This record gives sequence, C-alpha cells and structure tokens, in this order.
Amino acid sequence: MGDFCFNFSDSKGDSGPMKIGVSHIGGGHYNFSGHINVVTSATILSVLGNIELINNQLVMVFRSSDADATNLYTNNGVVYLDRQSLSGTGKYLFTQNTTSSVINVTLTKTVCP
Repeated sequence: MGDFCFNFSDSKGDSGPMKIGVSHIGGGHYNFSGHINVVTSATILSVLGNIELINNQLVMVFRSSDADATNLYTNNGVVYLDRQSLSGTGKYLFTQNTTSSVINVTLTKTVCP
C-alpha cells in the first residue's frame, strides 16, 4: 500500500511527524512499521503494529520502545482512525521502567514529504 504520514501529538506535550509503511495482508487486516520523530524530546522511536477494519472503523494498535543508560520506555496504544480522513484519536500506555500512565494521543494525516 505504501507510506502514510501523520502529525503525532499527545497529552504529555510530545509531538512530531510519524511515517509508517503499510502492507495489506488480506481482508480487513494491515501491518505497518515506521518511526515517530518526537521533536519535543529529540527522540526517534521505531513503531510497529497493525490496523484492523472492525465494524466499519479502522482500529490502529501500535507499540514502540526506547532505552537510555538507566531507563526503559515502552508505549502500547490504540487509535481509532476515521475511514475518510485517516486521522484519529486514542490512548496509549506510557511506561518508564515500572511506572505507567495513560496518555491521550492524536494522529492527523498529512502528505508525506
């Protein structure tokens, strides 16, 4: 299917461009991988997941992680995408070592550079 780009923003104040490559694997099932360039923290996160067509809605489930010398960061979330605009909102579980919090997220579809 190709590349899709979004503006990513969340309730922690993080934001930046997201670019994923999407593959259709059959029926209403899609896999993707790519990255989020979190401009506000100067971090590039690898992201992967799947998109399912469920009850006429696109449900994106994603995972990403990062680490530094003392911390492990993981994100697991879901975004409900509008079928026409491909933009949407959702939540993800942000975990730093053993502390977790639920974060609101917005993806706004953009044109890939």
